[in-house]
Amino acid sequence: MRSRRNRHVAAGSSRLCAHARAAQGDDTTVPGRPSEEPIDCVVIGAGPAGLSAARALTRQGRSVVVLDKGRGPGGRLSSRRTGETRFDHGCKELTFREPESSSDLREWIEAGVVAPWCPTLKDGSTAAPYHVGTPAMNQVIKHLARDLEVRFNARAVELRSCEAGWEIIQHQGEVEVVARSVIVAIPSPQAVDLLTPIGFEGLDRIKDVSFTGIWSVLIEGPHPDEVGFEAAVEPCPEISWLAAQAGKPGRASDGAWVALASHAWSTEHLEDDKSSVADALGPICAGILGIEQATTTIAHRWRFGLTRTPLGAPTLVDPITCVAVAGDWCLGPTIEDALQSGTAAAHEIDDLLSA
Repeated sequence: MRSRRNRHVAAGSSRLCAHARAAQGDDTTVPGRPSEEPIDCVVIGAGPAGLSAARALTRQGRSVVVLDKGRGPGGRLSSRRTGETRFDHGCKELTFREPESSSDLREWIEAGVVAPWCPTLKDGSTAAPYHVGTPAMNQVIKHLARDLEVRFNARAVELRSCEAGWEIIQHQGEVEVVARSVIVAIPSPQAVDLLTPIGFEGLDRIKDVSFTGIWSVLIEGPHPDEVGFEAAVEPCPEISWLAAQAGKPGRASDGAWVALASHAWSTEHLEDDKSSVADALGPICAGILGIEQATTTIAHRWRFGLTRTPLGAPTLVDPITCVAVAGDWCLGPTIEDALQSGTAAAHEIDDLLSA
């Protein structure tokens, strides 16, 4: 059931949105790119929330473009290569509260982009199934992005009102796309930066969202057969997760490992440089693996790694600006939260455009 606020949003009108934007008195068109026919919605952010929003709108017959500042799909579901070695250095699994009833998870398994993984743990037990992307975590994002128009290396820096709706200004100062509505599906601090100049209703609530940063370390070490386990859960205060990549479905049989630092350690060392983090965690991981030295190749900081204080609603929609927000941070830290948020934002925007 929708909240009272969302029922009010659905009762709005697309004409109200356009009129309110024109009333801002700024019809400036940024030079450098020819004007184009406005699309129904631009989605900023090609993570699970943004892509689920784009897919939901596309199913309703809406024209949608997705923009992302990155070089390719992934975010915390990304995979990274060093030479011939591939690491899943973000989310350790695809978390669903009730995996047996998730239509998304079932569809991904049937499509062959997700498979269950039951690693042998350091304590000798076998873990309940973790669901992971195959042959890499980013395969899930690639699957979500299929058949969508997604533009990478397109960092939106400004939403500028125009007669048709919104001009999305990219980092080089040109108009990237013109749209009747916008869904902002990026980490909440970045969303605040983008939405503050347009007076988005609900900014104070978004500012209350908080995160826990997470450090991950990529290690080249022994094959899991040599150490007798594939994963370790909270093996020490500094490390919350250490996993061999070789044990996962569809992976190469090599000695690639990924360690996720604990929340406490990551918070204490969040502003440390990458090399010092690698130097600190490498020997700790070597001790867990029972080897003298581990080759630590890369440390990566996920500044917005885990939602600590969520928004508490699937989405926020401003009927005056025809702009909505989405992200796992609206509901919690899981991919399921992100998918639900993106779909909710899409439904609200579709209602506005249809009214």
